[in-house]
Amino acid sequence: MVALPIPTTKWESISGYIIQYDQNEETYNNQRVQVKVKDNEKVAGFREKIEEVYGFDASSFLITWVCDMKVEKLFNNTQKVKDLSEQKQGVLLMF
Repeated sequence: MVALPIPTTKWESISGYIIQYDQNEETYNNQRVQVKVKDNEKVAGFREKIEEVYGFDASSFLITWVCDMKVEKLFNNTQKVKDLSEQKQGVLLMF
C-alpha cells in the first residue's frame, strides 16, 4: 500500500490600501483592505476577492509594493499570491 500525503491548503491574509484615483471627489477616502486567499492562487484571484468583498472592479486598479516612497514591485495577474505575502518592508498599495 502506498501512502500519499494529503495536500494542505495554506491561506494568506493580505492587507493593503486602496488609493482612490480621483482625489477631487467629495467622497475621497483611502481604504484599508484585508482579504484571506489561498497561497497558491494567482493575483487574479486576489483581485476577484477584493471585488467580492469591497466592490472595486477587479480590472480597475494596479497592485504595487511601495517602500521608501518608491514603487518597488508591480504585480501582474499571473504571479502567485505568495509573491505578495513574501514582501516584508513597505506596504501594498492599489490604485
